[in-house]
Amino acid sequence: PQSDPTPIFEDSSTCIKWAGGAVGGLDRAKHIDLREHFVHEAQSNKVLHLEPVDTADNVADLLTKPLLKAAFLPLRKRIMGF
Repeated sequence: PQSDPTPIFEDSSTCIKWAGGAVGGLDRAKHIDLREHFVHEAQSNKVLHLEPVDTADNVADLLTKPLLKAAFLPLRKRIMGF
């Protein structure tokens, strides 16, 4: 069994607030499929914990979106370890 929640790093403050229940409620999220409420339930059950990460430090962006060279090079350096 897991003793501590798994940290999930997220650069969207709205996502973090919504998962914690601080944004709107069911009326604001009624268009979202019930399967998408997994994160909210998992955080409530202390299975995972969303932690904010600054967009400039989000190495996942290196793999998921086109970046300008100025943003790409520091992230590549972090992920490659040099």
